Formats: sequence, structure tokens, C-alpha cells
Amino acid sequence: MTIKYRAHPIQPCNSMYRSCNPKNMQKQYRYQPQQSYIFRLARKQPSSYPSAPPFPRSTPEQQELQRLREREEKLLQEALPLRNRARQLQEQRKRADRVLELLDREEQRVRAITDRVCQEQDAIERDVERIMPKLLKRQQEQSRKIYWGIQMKLKSESEPENDIKIEK
Repeated sequence: MTIKYRAHPIQPCNSMYRSCNPKNMQKQYRYQPQQSYIFRLARKQPSSYPSAPPFPRSTPEQQELQRLREREEKLLQEALPLRNRARQLQEQRKRADRVLELLDREEQRVRAITDRVCQEQDAIERDVERIMPKLLKRQQEQSRKIYWGIQMKLKSESEPENDIKIEK
């Protein structure tokens, strides 16, 4: 392996160069792969590598197998958008199931609140039915007292006072 200096214009760092020091950008180490041992050996002994056997002719079974492979690849390529669409539909279905579950929970919560409100309303109506006659009776008594009070006041005002007489 030999390392050579290579002068080149200043440019961004390249991964081929060993050092990326900006001060040394003009002279960089560069690895020369053609100088490696394997390449030298290959140049000296070209016949040491066996040549590849000739490509065998394909039999009808192999041709059929190749056609089937190509058809399978084509079908897989056509099926890819369908798979993606099926995956999207499954995700949408999962989201819809979650939304339905949340709606069911909300509906149950609303039903519970409605039942509680109805029970409270029934209790209030029972209390009103129980208390209303007492309230009406008390109101009638107060009305009578007020009426008699007013009547007594009017009666006392209409009668002349006998106690005090002013003479001139």
C-alpha cells in the first residue's frame, strides 16, 4: 500500500481522503487501492482465476418458473396499494370503534345524570305536595288576620272620638 500526495483545489471534504484538516487542504493523503496486494497479484497471474462456466440454457421448467416469478412480482406490486388501503381501513375502523366506545360511555353518563335529576325532581314534587296544604292554610290565616286588622282600623277611624273635644 502506498500513500501519495495529491494536490487539488480547495473544496468540501470528501470521504476518500484520510485527513480533513482545512490547513492541509492543498495536500491530502489519498489511498490508492490499485496498489494493493490483491490487484498486483491479479495483474501478475491472470490465469490463476478459473473462468466461469458458460451460462446454461434454460429448460422449459425454468422458463415457466421465471414467468411465474415475474407474474408473482407483478401481482405483489399490484397488491401493494390494496394492502395499504386495507391497512388504512383497519386503522379507520379501530378509530371508529374507539369513538363509538367513547359515545357509549358518554351516553351512560348522561343517562345516569338524567335519572338522578328525575329522582330529585320527584322528591321535590312530593315535598311540594306535602307542604302545599300547610302553606295554603297559613296564608289563609295571615290573610284573615290582615283583613280583620284592616277592618278594625277602618271601624276605629270612622267612629268619632268621644274622649277629646276641642271647644272654641
